[in-house]
Amino acid sequence: MRITWTAATRIFCAAVFSSMLFLLGGCANGNARTIIDQAPAAQAHYKSLKIVEVRSGAVVPDDQRNAFREKLEHRLYNTGSFVKGDDFTLQYTFTEYDPGSQLGRLFFGVTNADSEANVIVQCTYLTPDGKSLSKAEFTSRLTGGLLVLGGSAETVLDKAADKIRDYTAGNFGSGI
Repeated sequence: MRITWTAATRIFCAAVFSSMLFLLGGCANGNARTIIDQAPAAQAHYKSLKIVEVRSGAVVPDDQRNAFREKLEHRLYNTGSFVKGDDFTLQYTFTEYDPGSQLGRLFFGVTNADSEANVIVQCTYLTPDGKSLSKAEFTSRLTGGLLVLGGSAETVLDKAADKIRDYTAGNFGSGI
């Protein structure tokens, strides 16, 4: 028995293959953004930074809260941006946290808002005497995709920590 490939079969196989590529890579969506509530009045450069979490009404599991703190400290202290100290303070609070459903992101991707993972972190930058230098809000969200197996809620924490590092180092870092 000999199998022949007709044009219709080739088109069908190409369509199925293209759809699979879309599902594996195209749906792995997420984004992060920064909203500046109070821009720094003047360009100031600091060498040391103190990081302080202020608890809020947003319910964040302790393991995720601790993981975020470690990620933030690593990005700010271990990359040469700052050393631990008291030149200025980064005070942050979770104003929203929703891990969503990883299983929902895996199967429903961008079509199911209940599956979406998101976090909003409000940051206030303070001088040693408590005067506000800047305020900004960092939002990160993940909608889904098969390539990342639906993506873990920790992915949104990673993206938020990256945005906070970029803003903090870009506005206050001295490039130690």
